[in-house]
Amino acid sequence: MVCSCRTPHVKNKFLAKGCPTRLGDTVKLVIQIVICSIVLLFCGVSLYGQGAPSNDALFQKLQTGRTSHQAFEQFLKLGKRHPDVWKYLADRLPEKIAAGPGDNPPVWENDALLAGYLQIVEAIPALAQHIDQLVRQDIIGMSSEELLRDFPAGAALGHIGEPAIPALSSALETGGIQKRWIASRALKMIEGATATEALSNHLAHESDAKLRKYIEFAIQRRRAGLPH
Repeated sequence: MVCSCRTPHVKNKFLAKGCPTRLGDTVKLVIQIVICSIVLLFCGVSLYGQGAPSNDALFQKLQTGRTSHQAFEQFLKLGKRHPDVWKYLADRLPEKIAAGPGDNPPVWENDALLAGYLQIVEAIPALAQHIDQLVRQDIIGMSSEELLRDFPAGAALGHIGEPAIPALSSALETGGIQKRWIASRALKMIEGATATEALSNHLAHESDAKLRKYIEFAIQRRRAGLPH
């Protein structure tokens, strides 16, 4: 900004009376930016509140078969961006998961996977309770257990990660063969030394030859730095 004032008694023309200073211009610009940011933030919050259904309405859709998947996708996005939405789900999903799939397995599957993807640790006990819950009446083979495709509670525990390791270790120690397969696969999904240690600690106690070989292979890959 060029100042046209001419004041011979003032060495710095920008300090002359009536002339805006560079510092003053900077302060004004900062204030304008702050005001614009606040306005944009307010508008964004307002649009979120007005353009999206309420949490209660969306949760009802999540529990309804024909709208469950769409609500799942919306909650997944909102839960990652808005802590209040995450807290809302953390207060409600564990109870729904603990109740089991009932007569609507796809809805229960969405509940379990949503808790996993959002890493809702409050859901760990309920997920562990149903770790071997099958949601499809397919032929169960090693591939199903390996991918956890049909066992959403096991997959969710794997997605939650390290906080779920104690529950998965317990399933390894006390569960039947199917629970042990699922717990092993979920632990293999989890990065870090703690998950590898849990598999290693169980290895000597595993009675099933195929599962023991699988665990050995998982440990070797982890120690070699290979992806799970």
